[in-house]
Amino acid sequence: VSSNHEESIGLAFNYLTQMGHKNIGYIGKNVTRKTLIFLREEKFINLYKKTNKNINIDDFIFKFEKDDELLQIIKEKKITGLIAFSENNSLQTQYLLNRLNVKIPEDLSLITFELHNISEFLYPPVTTIKQPLDKISEISVNIILKLLNKKKLSDRNIVLNNDIVFRSSVKKYKRTCKILYKI
Repeated sequence: VSSNHEESIGLAFNYLTQMGHKNIGYIGKNVTRKTLIFLREEKFINLYKKTNKNINIDDFIFKFEKDDELLQIIKEKKITGLIAFSENNSLQTQYLLNRLNVKIPEDLSLITFELHNISEFLYPPVTTIKQPLDKISEISVNIILKLLNKKKLSDRNIVLNNDIVFRSSVKKYKRTCKILYKI
């Protein structure tokens, strides 16, 4: 049982493009195996390749080691929107941006994952891709109960859709841009 990670990147990417952002960065993590982080990054790469055929995708995926690297990359690539791959990554990114005097959303728009209960208390409140954790838990418990009672499972792979929680961390970029990805 999981949430649809491809759809979640699509929600974030599409919302930023609807708000006029074209240079969208993805803050990821070095991973070597197929994890949730890997799936999100892979989908981001596929979306970017579909919509921006003449760019080097590596210029828009950040795995920075030092604080100054983030600001340098954002300025060089003229990034106006960022997607952070996880709640810890988002908190670290916000902390670094604040230290570097980069204001959200005035200077840079930010969308994150999984912080739906925490992000409303951050400043500014962060637009979040919300996974249906209650439903995932409920279905998981039901599967465990069926297994314990030696009942047959009807579905082996259950994927649930996500929602986007709109908050004030995304600002409309001042140029028009067509929707680049249809969900």
